Amino acid sequence: MITSSVSAMAPLDDSEMSGVIGKDGLFVEIDSATGFSADQFRWETDSGVAVPGACTGGVANQHGCTLMGDVSVQGVGGPLHSEMSIDAGGDGAGSAAIVIDSAWDPLRITVDSLTHETAVTPGYAGNSLGSLAYYSTGDMLLRNTNGLFDAGGTEAVFRLNTVGDIIYRQGGPGAAEISFGNFNFGGFFSTGAALGQSLGTGTLGMDGDGLILYAPYSVLDLNFDLLFKASPTDFDTTGRDPMILFGWQGGLRDALIRINSGGVGYGLTPDGNYYDVSGVHSPRSQGLNILAEWDYDVDYKWILGQAGGNRTQIWFYDWVKVGGAAPAPGLAFSMPIILDVMQNNVGPEGICFGGRAFTGRPTAAHCGAIGGEFSATRPGLGESAMMVMIHDAHNYAYNSKVAVIDPGPGLDPTNPDYRDDFDWSLIYTWGKFDADIMIRPEGPTGNVGWKSDVALAIQSPGAWQAANSTNPAVRATAASGWKTNTHFALADTGVTVGTGCSALNPCHQGIGILNADLLWNVRDFFIQVRADGVGTSTPSMPGGLWLETNSAAQYRFRGMFGGGNFKNLAPGNTSVLALIDVNLSTDRFLFVLSPGAIVGGDAPLRFDGILDFDGSAYLSLAEISSPQSSFRLYDVEGRVGWADGKVLVQSGNNTVDGLPRLTIENELRIGQSAAFGGPVGDPLVARVGFGQEEFGRIAMPAGVWHNEITLKIP
Repeated sequence: MITSSVSAMAPLDDSEMSGVIGKDGLFVEIDSATGFSADQFRWETDSGVAVPGACTGGVANQHGCTLMGDVSVQGVGGPLHSEMSIDAGGDGAGSAAIVIDSAWDPLRITVDSLTHETAVTPGYAGNSLGSLAYYSTGDMLLRNTNGLFDAGGTEAVFRLNTVGDIIYRQGGPGAAEISFGNFNFGGFFSTGAALGQSLGTGTLGMDGDGLILYAPYSVLDLNFDLLFKASPTDFDTTGRDPMILFGWQGGLRDALIRINSGGVGYGLTPDGNYYDVSGVHSPRSQGLNILAEWDYDVDYKWILGQAGGNRTQIWFYDWVKVGGAAPAPGLAFSMPIILDVMQNNVGPEGICFGGRAFTGRPTAAHCGAIGGEFSATRPGLGESAMMVMIHDAHNYAYNSKVAVIDPGPGLDPTNPDYRDDFDWSLIYTWGKFDADIMIRPEGPTGNVGWKSDVALAIQSPGAWQAANSTNPAVRATAASGWKTNTHFALADTGVTVGTGCSALNPCHQGIGILNADLLWNVRDFFIQVRADGVGTSTPSMPGGLWLETNSAAQYRFRGMFGGGNFKNLAPGNTSVLALIDVNLSTDRFLFVLSPGAIVGGDAPLRFDGILDFDGSAYLSLAEISSPQSSFRLYDVEGRVGWADGKVLVQSGNNTVDGLPRLTIENELRIGQSAAFGGPVGDPLVARVGFGQEEFGRIAMPAGVWHNEITLKIP
């Protein structure tokens, strides 16, 4: 390490920084040919009176350690090199200011093992979730007044730019790897889209709870290619096969990020009906809690596209809240997260699905009292898990425009020859979003792998109960919470004909499942990175990212199938065709994501899968004016499989009719036709009924169908 005093900092590039009056500063440079390493990093929580470094002996049923083993930081293509300049002075307006400007050359951070240890699961210390590598190069600028972390100030300048790769594997060098390739992450406090997103100011500070980042306007840049390599070298960045591209880019308004001390609250609210997960009425454990919330600026977009080939992309942009001129209250997006270790059947029990709880975590008893179904999630006696808990999250906004970009020729994507814009939306608003994700370091056959129990619920509290009431007056109120409910729909956002629709105020006319509830509940869920299916019961499955359980997986969704103007979905303003309730309950679930073959320059995402229904799956379609009058397929058992599935985004430059499109196609295999190189599946069997009457049973011993769904906008 070389440390030297310099007469003044080099001038900053940003014109917005021109008001800073430089004083004598410090320049720090790090050069290391070998880098740095550590045998282990240990994060202890709720250690109490335990011996320092121990993972037992602390607070009963809370004390635990999160362990990272064999951590190293090395330079890539040369020595590890980074530099940082620190300058103190004024901001030109009489306030003291400090400026930190840093940059680092390409480096690689590797973590050979990640696990946790508690008194009830000491053996987990020898297990691992897998190995991880992070490649990065980038820079960061921070300026603040009245100290480096002034929580009460509003004049902080913050900018971060990083480019790299994140690679994960479950084994040593040569094991199959999944990558977040070309991983770009950054952002800065800005002046907003209306003023060109120049460098702006905000708050970056620390208070008694933790770290605060807030700005009236800011910019987010997060995008990556999901890539796979079956036979890599050691954290290989070459020759990877493309799967899919994701991105979130553009402006945010009133964005707040808080990273606070404190994990889950173990007590109850004063009425005894809810778990005090946020620790308002009872002490929290020593984990972390994170809050991210914001509104969307006009230039924000979500990106989906090809990770290879032509790299065609769809930009979902121009985000607006449900409700039009009278939108949903509060910020459009909010995501509270708790990170902690739970163990030994102590703590919040799980998630209430379908009850009339508009906020909070009901106990199992109260969940039943308010008409809900309880999904227990916490680790049982003698068990422990790393926990990710999401509570009362929401997203009230949707894109109102779409652009299809074809950057294949390497031209400017604003060129109209390679960009098509449409008034169209893919709507997925979240009402009340709760999730418990319990993570354990176990593999299907060994001590390396990722095993989870997951309960995830996205709900429209009270809507389903009202829609199924025998009282017509109550049924009429089912959509009363529409602005903050859950909706899944496709919409034409340029409708100018109809009541209240005009060229100046187009309607956002959509069709889908409105005021919906969604539940995903899975046990013993393994996330695997596999080179192929050899050695499994489905050896012909391709290599890639395997999501599998042989215990229990339930995917349930229900709501009002119909349509309306998303600027006004109030009761009486929608056309509801039926009440739909689908429960896909299985005792085996397998879903494989893998690279598809590149054809004609287009690189699709491939998917294959199996559902073995457990005899309690069903589909119900009910009359809205008489919910008890329903057509039902129920007591469904047997196998359904998907083979050679493909998700492909294409621009108009690569289609026969010149129209951009999103295509989802696969080969649907039924019963004994769904073998995948192993044992054949059971015949697909279901009972058929209407209302309370059973019509009989239907059976499909075997069958193969080719399905193709194409969405294109003329």
